[in-house]
Amino acid sequence: MSSKTPPKIGTTPLAFLDVLKQVTSFRVTSVFSSRSPTQIDNYIFKLHSTVTILILSISIVFVGMKQYFGDPIECLNAGSPQLTQAQMQHFCWMEGAFTIISRYSGNPERLAEVTGLDNAYPGIKSYHPHKGDLKMPHKYYQWVYYILCIQCILFYAPKYLWKRREGGRLQDLIDKIKDRHILQYEGLDRFQVVQDTLDVMLIADEFFSWIFFSELLYLLHLVMEIFFLNAFLGGKFLLLGFQWLHYTLNSDNIAFDPLIRMFPRLTKCSFHKYGTSGSLETYDTLCFMPLNIVNEKVFVILWFWFLALLLATIYHIFIYRTIMISIPWYRYKRLAAIAPTANKRFLKKISKRPGRWFVMNTIAANLKPYFFRDLLDRLQEDHFTEKLCLETKVTMNNFIVDGKVPVGNTFIVAVEKKKEKDKDSSKKKKKDKDKDKDKDKDKSPFTDSGAKEETSDWPDSTTDTTTTKDTSGWGDWGNEWDSKDPK
Repeated sequence: MSSKTPPKIGTTPLAFLDVLKQVTSFRVTSVFSSRSPTQIDNYIFKLHSTVTILILSISIVFVGMKQYFGDPIECLNAGSPQLTQAQMQHFCWMEGAFTIISRYSGNPERLAEVTGLDNAYPGIKSYHPHKGDLKMPHKYYQWVYYILCIQCILFYAPKYLWKRREGGRLQDLIDKIKDRHILQYEGLDRFQVVQDTLDVMLIADEFFSWIFFSELLYLLHLVMEIFFLNAFLGGKFLLLGFQWLHYTLNSDNIAFDPLIRMFPRLTKCSFHKYGTSGSLETYDTLCFMPLNIVNEKVFVILWFWFLALLLATIYHIFIYRTIMISIPWYRYKRLAAIAPTANKRFLKKISKRPGRWFVMNTIAANLKPYFFRDLLDRLQEDHFTEKLCLETKVTMNNFIVDGKVPVGNTFIVAVEKKKEKDKDSSKKKKKDKDKDKDKDKDKSPFTDSGAKEETSDWPDSTTDTTTTKDTSGWGDWGNEWDSKDPK
């Protein structure tokens, strides 16, 4: 039988829809660009969930083609008339081939001396257990394809978790204001856009907590991947890149490639059977491993990529995030660079808390600069000045379904809890009557004619609610954002 007869091992490669979607939509410039489709994450997510999955997907293609559509192993005829070459190849693939570890394996120079004399090839020699020789089995090559597929899923998991917790609320808001200027909205539509922005800001700390947790999860997962591959390859993955570099730069002085010991191209295989006389017969054969040529390149590339990814993730979490969380001035400067003409005091209010800064910075990364500047101006005008009517200093959180206000209904709910009325105080009653008269004179166009207005304890626009002026700009945030959402 011809030695080119491929062993039919396994089944058709599995198809992963998420992996294919990531690969087909990948653009090199999209890794650091924010002008592609709406982005609610950062470059760490892109490196882990996009670039890494792309590298793994390409590796899956090459390994799968060789493993399922080529000859992953080619064994010589064992010399038995009852045992065909195809049967031997199937047996050696399933049971695993092996190499011989010499007692000189710990000394590469000594190993180089005996190779070609005692050994026909590194790891290929007569087996003498009484001399300290050991058999090193190689069964990992059966699982490389599946390991790479599982890694693709795991590298996407933290991003999937973040998108699930975000629930599309931040992305829907950005999509709404990304291609249409805030001033192009009129009446209730403009009010709803501004109100949706504030609703997202009210849960900004939750968003920031989840994206930070996802980044920590990426770091933990990457470290676990490195140690798992090290255990999978017999404890040799951690130094794989260094050994490859050392051999590449000093190949003239090194007799053999150290990676051959990890990914042998030539292995031994033993088949035991009973002969016609009932005695045990052993058939040894040599097996070529073309698949290991691909595996070697794949794991060398993964080693260098995982190292770069680990350094980038550590820098992002322990340096960038530490500075961003602990230094409000840094957050303010980042926003001021995006919107230099915006009100500085207002930017400082936004930058006071990391969560709200994160939301506004994410919005800014997806908008044109003047779109973002005008959105800030509208937020400041409608919600952060002292002269406000009651209808604009409200939130619709209690009636929002999936981040949207039900069509045809406009509800006004006070942000602050209503204070209990003092029924015994005549001054309080008189003050309430005066407020009702002022409201009748200047009603908001956003109030439904049939909706029942709720009373509020917001101070009158002419009343000075502050006792001291904050000249630094780092003082109180404002009553509506520092208070919790109404229950």
